[in-house]
Parts: sequence; structure tokens; C-alpha cells
Amino acid sequence: MCIRDRILLDRIEDSKTGVVNDAFQVKIPANREKEVVDAAKLLGEKVYDHYPYIEGGKPMGATAEELAINRTWKASLAITGAEGLPLIKDAGNVLRPETALRISMRIPPTFDTEKGEKALREILTKDPPYGAQVEILKMIKGPGLNCADMTPEFSKIVADASKTFYGKEPIYYGEGGSIPFLSSLAQQFPKAQFVITGVLGPESNAHGPNEMLEIPYTKKMICSLVYMIASYHETK
Repeated sequence: MCIRDRILLDRIEDSKTGVVNDAFQVKIPANREKEVVDAAKLLGEKVYDHYPYIEGGKPMGATAEELAINRTWKASLAITGAEGLPLIKDAGNVLRPETALRISMRIPPTFDTEKGEKALREILTKDPPYGAQVEILKMIKGPGLNCADMTPEFSKIVADASKTFYGKEPIYYGEGGSIPFLSSLAQQFPKAQFVITGVLGPESNAHGPNEMLEIPYTKKMICSLVYMIASYHETK
């Protein structure tokens, strides 16, 4: 990557702090912020200590609460691919004619994707450094989801299921992953009550070669879901 590439990317993300441009941020709903903070306080170091840091590596945040908010409600940028860079063994002291980058922008759940696309195009193409030519070949976007608040009735059912099978009150926690079809489901079924949950075994990675489930815990999850569905059906 040459300095001009980094100048462009710095318009989106501060290379020193990792903070993304305010054009891609939102005001976090108070109830969601409380849920994330409560979950982070309960989890403590478990919010980040399961990641395989290199020796001396550390998370990009001072507290578990800050890291949890960053993961679920703050925009972030990642470079996922690059072309035009020669292999080290082939590299020489010459200028490259062009460099291509593939970047991924994770946006907050309530962010307007149409607004985001327009802002991103303008930020990257307006007045490029040193008169460089910038071309955006393709942009794919998908909205996040901030579920409608549970009704008191259904909230009690969820709490009862958690206490029955886990012996504890439920904790709600956002997920920074990309699952755009959830927003489509919410649009198709605007009155539906959503419980988005799942199970991942200890020290395993979702969709990775070591993905696994802890059977006793999974059985409790299945029982909880059945309890919630049956109890909700009985109220109708």
C-alpha cells in the first residue's frame, strides 16, 4: 500500500486510533447501550480474552464495556484484499501504476445504508490526494437489525425460560457480525417477536475448522426455545 492509499483510508478511519468517521456512526439507543454494558460487566475479561493474541498484543479499548460497544454499535473498517502489490521476492524500487483494495465497512444496526453508500463514494472520490485517480468498481451493502422491543409478556417468557433451564436471568447482547437477512425478516414480519440466539462451544470459532457444540449446554438451549415457543403460543 502506498501513502496515497493510506491518505484516502484515513478519511474513513483514523489510522492512529481506529475511530471511524462520524458520517458512519449513529446515536446508540439508551436501552441497547444499557444491555451491552450490563452484559460486558457480567462477562468482564471474557469479552476479549478468548481471542488468540500474539505475545504483547492487546485489545483496542480500555474496558470491557468500551470493547463491547465497539463491537456491536460502532462502525469499523477492514482491508480484506489487495492487488497490484508484488510479492516481496519480486518487488523492486519502482513505482506501481495502480493499487486495488477491497475494503469492508461494518456499520451500526440502525445506520441508513443508502446514506452510507453516498457518503463513502464522496469521501473516497472527492479531491483525491496529488490528483490520483480513484475508481470504485463495485459496492455491496446490507442493513443491520435493531429488533423491536419485546413486549412485557414475551420478555417474561424469555426470562422464565432462562431461569428454568439455566438458573439465571437472561442477558441481551448485540452481535457485530453480518447477517443482513435478519433485517429482511423483520421487514416482512414487523409484528414478530425476535429471539436471535445460538450456541458455540468453548474456545471454538464460528464457521471455523474447530467449530463445535457443548452438548449439555445445547440441550438447555433447545429446551429453552421449545419453552418460549410453547408458552407464547398458549397466550394466543
